[in-house]
Amino acid sequence: MPAAQREWNKPDARWLLMPAAQREWNKPDARWLLMPATQREWNKPDASWLLMPAAQREWNKPDASWLLMPAAQREWNKPDASWLLMPAVQREWNKPDARWLLMPAAQREWNKPDASWLLMPAAQREWNKPDASWLLMPAAQREWNKPDASWLLMPAAQREC
Repeated sequence: MPAAQREWNKPDARWLLMPAAQREWNKPDARWLLMPATQREWNKPDASWLLMPAAQREWNKPDASWLLMPAAQREWNKPDASWLLMPAVQREWNKPDARWLLMPAAQREWNKPDASWLLMPAAQREWNKPDASWLLMPAAQREWNKPDASWLLMPAAQREC
């Protein structure tokens, strides 16, 4: 091991308090050596990691897709308290992917699910996902095209129209 990794790899009080499964995951390996320095720091499990549900821990492991993200997206992609409160189906949808990387910056901001998204009926959530047609709209129409209370009050046949 390089000297810097040896220092980091010395077990300490935090390591002794980790559950066995986390100790195994926390051992630096080849992937760790290939990470940029800033990611290594972020990748050290800490108290917030111990509090995550098991399924989120798995998702929270940085991987190749994380290394390819622009710096601003990496920051946004760190799961936080709001992620823990999302229903399981929204967590899946909320994972940034190739489509997110291709969006203009203004749309990325708009595309972050928030409280209003959680209150939408399931069918509207599906409809509310920005897609190619949204990217082609003039800016003024995009604003108008955001579903709101008036859309929820329309008869189903009119919504389609």
